[in-house]
Amino acid sequence: MQSYIKSIIKSAGLEDAVWATTPMSNTQPVLEPITPPDYSYPYVTNLGRLFWVARTCRPDIAFATSLLARFSSCYSSPHITALKRVFKYLAATASIGITYDGHKPFYEVAYSDADYASQHGRKSVSGSVVLMAGAAVAWSSKRQTQRSHVDSPIPR
Repeated sequence: MQSYIKSIIKSAGLEDAVWATTPMSNTQPVLEPITPPDYSYPYVTNLGRLFWVARTCRPDIAFATSLLARFSSCYSSPHITALKRVFKYLAATASIGITYDGHKPFYEVAYSDADYASQHGRKSVSGSVVLMAGAAVAWSSKRQTQRSHVDSPIPR
């Protein structure tokens, strides 16, 4: 998989780019397009490549690719920049992947989490991961279809 990641980074023209330490920026949110669409960049092609990597061996980019997919029909400069950042992150972490340890107990553990209406549109994003022998075997990141209508915090 490392060779595939390197090949898609090269095809995106980012093999010499400065690496990123995270798949997304926490200072530049990805929002609705504010600049005219830029269809000269192969956004959907590159997004598809990232989706394949996220689905097969790199759950750490699942949320970023899911978020960027929302703009696949109307993307502009900030979305392209965010997409390139995921490639730069993969360049920095190309040797990282899922490792199954034969010495760990073979039992299933599942985790899930969700934010609360953090993105534009008040729709929450939920995520989950299932581990076997300490390594991920299934994962997902999904934007919920229903809007949140709770105006006050839920008591804990």
